[in-house]
Amino acid sequence: VAQGCPLVMAELCRPSFSVLSWNVFVGAPSHSIDLARFEAQAALLKREAADVYCLQEVFSEPVVRLFERELGEDYEVLRGRPSLGRAALRLGLQVVAALFAAVGIAALVVRRKGWPATAEAFLAGVGALWLARRVNSSVLWSFALGPTPGGLLMLCRRETVKVESHRYCDFATQGGDWLNLFRCRGYTCARLIVHGMATKIVNAHTNAFPTLGMLDAEPAPSPERASQLEEAFSESRGLLILEKEGFIVMGDFNTNPDDHEMPAEKYGLSNCWAHGNCSTHDTPCVTLPLTDTLAFVFPDTRRDLCSDYQFYKGLSVVRADVLKIGSLSDHLPLRAVYQF
Repeated sequence: VAQGCPLVMAELCRPSFSVLSWNVFVGAPSHSIDLARFEAQAALLKREAADVYCLQEVFSEPVVRLFERELGEDYEVLRGRPSLGRAALRLGLQVVAALFAAVGIAALVVRRKGWPATAEAFLAGVGALWLARRVNSSVLWSFALGPTPGGLLMLCRRETVKVESHRYCDFATQGGDWLNLFRCRGYTCARLIVHGMATKIVNAHTNAFPTLGMLDAEPAPSPERASQLEEAFSESRGLLILEKEGFIVMGDFNTNPDDHEMPAEKYGLSNCWAHGNCSTHDTPCVTLPLTDTLAFVFPDTRRDLCSDYQFYKGLSVVRADVLKIGSLSDHLPLRAVYQF
């Protein structure tokens, strides 16, 4: 083969790398952060040993620390810096909680005349401390006040990937989804050297709403979501031509292919699922199956959905798969292997 088929040998010698995109699901709004579930996710990621992971809904700081602890030896963890406003709000709540607690404890110990009623002050202090703890342990508070911008995390394998630069950007358009009143949506863009080759990767999470109903996960067409996707896909314009830089944009796009909100053709991008050399591509890509987990949050959902995508250019895709991971998340991970 080496002598008779040089083109085959050249194809085999081209470096390949694997990328996995996954919405890890922060949890139901009324629940606490389930660290045991995220520990199982970290174990799965360690077994998969992809070169790059792009994760969405990593809002909780304890979950970020868990991923850093479990995977940090092998992966560099990338995330954006929290805005000054969000950091100030988080610090302000912690200061207020501490002051309430201090007054309550002092009132209980000193019992000085003229101070607030001892029992009331003490209960206020305990309540403030409980509220401060809920910032880290509650799904709702983690979503609203978690320090990771956009809930986006990117992990790059130290052995095969060198991080040249990375940045987080809020989408210019934040309308159309009431959840954005509590935190902005956006994307992370990283310039990487993978196996010695330049690659630009974008991890995005676009508007979940509007949907067909408040309790239905199926998205309805949205010009705001289309604008966000346009912004993320447009990162493909600034590629390094001389370095033959590859490009991948991926994440939870919350859109149906039939709604034509993804400007792939405009930017010359291809869907990894449609072009992977895998026989399963005769069937639709399902990354948001109708499971008990999904039905608990969106009980009116009627069918399996495709919410997660990877689009690429300047590369070829070897295969693409959706991993079956049980109840670790409401979304299934989308894994693709690319070749330069």
